[in-house]
Amino acid sequence: MITAPKVYDWPSQIVLSSQLFHAGGQIRDGGFTSSGARVGYPEPGGRSFLEMEFPSQRHGPTDTLISWLMSRISNGNLFRVPIGRSVQVLSDSDLGLSGGATGGLLWAAEGLVPARPWDGGNLWAYEPGAVAAAAALEGVTELSIDVGSLPSTLNAGHVFGIDDTAYLVDDIDWDGSIATIKIDPPLRADLSEDDFITFRPKMIGFAVNPESFRANYGSASTIRPGPVTMMEALL
Repeated sequence: MITAPKVYDWPSQIVLSSQLFHAGGQIRDGGFTSSGARVGYPEPGGRSFLEMEFPSQRHGPTDTLISWLMSRISNGNLFRVPIGRSVQVLSDSDLGLSGGATGGLLWAAEGLVPARPWDGGNLWAYEPGAVAAAAALEGVTELSIDVGSLPSTLNAGHVFGIDDTAYLVDDIDWDGSIATIKIDPPLRADLSEDDFITFRPKMIGFAVNPESFRANYGSASTIRPGPVTMMEALL
């Protein structure tokens, strides 16, 4: 019997200071030339990586949460990590939106003066994105999206998401609101026309250096987890 692996959502209480996404790619060994130079040929594919760094965490409930997280990471568990603390992701201002740094909109009850949020002040986290302009098959490295009324601010080097997979824009051409994009890594699953493309990507991965994350855990009044690199998990 085959069972699907459990995927944990990254705890929102564990704040990140920075993230860097990169698609690793792979090289096919081409051998040696007569002069002894080694030759390699790039091939599409390979796994993606997400490098994360952390500020000092507030002393308190996060202490034991970090302890739990260290154990889960060390055991090779999978985590669904939002990519947000990164210049690689389109900001609200890039998209002409006004959600602000909180990444959410107030749930205002109609008719209240002054208007106030619902549900104890919680925010509604919106998810800006686009739709696929055409179907694309798993394994391709090019797709087309339609951003609709959003500005054409997606550029090479930005990262977007489809489901729980993040993709780097390798090259992009615009025709009005339609963008034809070369992506890295290749498309991980078939894409249908009008499927949602999110500008708030997530990545499912496991830590390749768990010992780094736990290196600074101690008895001080503040805790600063060490940097950790997540490798894409292909489910």
